[in-house]
Amino acid sequence: MLNYTGTLSNTGNITLVNVNVTKSQSRGSGPILGPITLAPGETITYVASYIVPLDFCGTDTVMASGYGSCTDAQVTSSVTTTCPVTTSPRIAVTQSCPTQPTLRGGIHTFTGTVSNTGDVYLTNVFVFSSQSVSVLTWQPDAAGRVVALKGLSGPNSQCLLQAVQAAWYDCQGPNLSSASTSLAGNNTPVLGPIQLAPGESKKFSGSYTVTAGSDPLTDFVTASGTDTCRARTVNAAANCSGVSAVVSTNPDIILQSADGNLAAWYMDGLNATSTLRLNPPSSGDSKWRVAGTLDLNRDGKTDRLFQHSGDGTIAVWFMDGINLTEGRLLNPSKPGGTWRVVAPK
Repeated sequence: MLNYTGTLSNTGNITLVNVNVTKSQSRGSGPILGPITLAPGETITYVASYIVPLDFCGTDTVMASGYGSCTDAQVTSSVTTTCPVTTSPRIAVTQSCPTQPTLRGGIHTFTGTVSNTGDVYLTNVFVFSSQSVSVLTWQPDAAGRVVALKGLSGPNSQCLLQAVQAAWYDCQGPNLSSASTSLAGNNTPVLGPIQLAPGESKKFSGSYTVTAGSDPLTDFVTASGTDTCRARTVNAAANCSGVSAVVSTNPDIILQSADGNLAAWYMDGLNATSTLRLNPPSSGDSKWRVAGTLDLNRDGKTDRLFQHSGDGTIAVWFMDGINLTEGRLLNPSKPGGTWRVVAPK
């Protein structure tokens, strides 16, 4: 329950009649106060509350209206305020594989589901495979819809029809003759970008040729999405042995792009088994560059040292796996001059 208060004032020089305060249409309209009469200069306080719906970020509008007692002219006013609302973005992913193991050189086909298990919309949702996944795509049909096959073997392969709502269809549909295949590199997107409402799930499927560098039981799919309230990135990973806790362990390699985005690689020897975005995926300023890795607060979890390429300021991100728990400036935060962090790396 969200409780809030406000004030209503007659700032004019004539009495207002039939004065009402209503809640905005965005989250369900409703009366808050009125009808009442307000004398010139009079101010009253109102109190209201409502049950916080799913996918509500706290921003709402209250509107007031009244009529002049002499002229009957209507006057209106509105105010938009953001109240603190706690949201919990979450994402879950599953992966299922055939009951019989796929031999080396064979086509391994997997299926899975990505779900929004939180209470806020997720946008830019992707599912990636740690292997090179074959994707078969049909040209758009007459309605402008695109059919894409994620899984190239067996009579039960499925096609994803990307329309207003994605749904699964047999692969004996139209445009089969205009198909084209492509083989992408590792960490291939098998779904996305899509949007998921709280409680919503989408299916995905993919396939790849089993090689010496792949293991169908341990090869990962990773899912990520960004919540619409605070732009937080959530991640999850799974393999055919079950959901993995990889997102809460220390990554092996941290990557940073020129625009400041951050990603983590989890390695098995020389092979990247999973790639995930950090949460948050960037500092918001591309001049903050990763300068080192250390466990500064001695909690057994690897933290990230940053230095600003402009003024040399040094800061630390205290991490829990790929998740930021707290960001702090060092003391002193600026070494001065042209000093740059060179260790630890």
